[in-house]
Amino acid sequence: MAQSVTNESLMITADVNIVDVQAVIQYKISNLPNFLFNVDDPGDVDRGIPAGQPDGRTLRDIAESALRQVVGSRNIDDVLTTEKEQVQTDVLFIMRQLTQEYESGIDVLQVLLQNVNPPLEVQSAFEDVVRAREDKERLINLAEAYQASEIPKAIGEAAKVTEAAEGFKTGRIARAQGEADGFEAILEGYLLSPDVTRQRLYLEAMEEVLPGITKFILSDSGVLPFLPLSGSTSGAGTIIGAGGGQ
Repeated sequence: MAQSVTNESLMITADVNIVDVQAVIQYKISNLPNFLFNVDDPGDVDRGIPAGQPDGRTLRDIAESALRQVVGSRNIDDVLTTEKEQVQTDVLFIMRQLTQEYESGIDVLQVLLQNVNPPLEVQSAFEDVVRAREDKERLINLAEAYQASEIPKAIGEAAKVTEAAEGFKTGRIARAQGEADGFEAILEGYLLSPDVTRQRLYLEAMEEVLPGITKFILSDSGVLPFLPLSGSTSGAGTIIGAGGGQ
């Protein structure tokens, strides 16, 4: 059997909004004596009630009480959208508790929310709010998708920069280490033979300053050709100093 709970359908939510809730209650008679003698007839609440007959309010009152309790504990957005299934489940649980407590002989089988809407006077405004919320969610989803695509790119670029910096760092360290090793080798040679080392450094400096030019060394014994390590003797001649410790 089924009965539609339509009267007194306007209810107040936890965030103090009004919502129009209509439900269908499915039930069966499980204990006929209790049904006949313990409660009012839960039949059609809109039918004409003969004088002296039960008014048929018990099941409606239980359903209305359960609905008001459950709806009143939630915000209007939850009641209208995401928590309809949970509202039905909670109302069913409360109704079963009450019908058993009253020994009504009624088993409540199912609660179905038929219509859950804002009052007609504010429905258009509420629909505007819903559309605005949907636009907000859409923009958030677009932003999150953009973020999800850009973050890997940024991570990749950062990895490239880090790799290049590490390579530059490694090269500079190796170069500095090589120069330090070279200075240490020169120092060792200088400690063993200062004059020879000074002369060698001088000649190497001239080779760098005057590349590609034939050079001659003036010494106490005469002019000597300067033979660079590269073996090149082409170009104009240049006298680059005197021997004897220059």
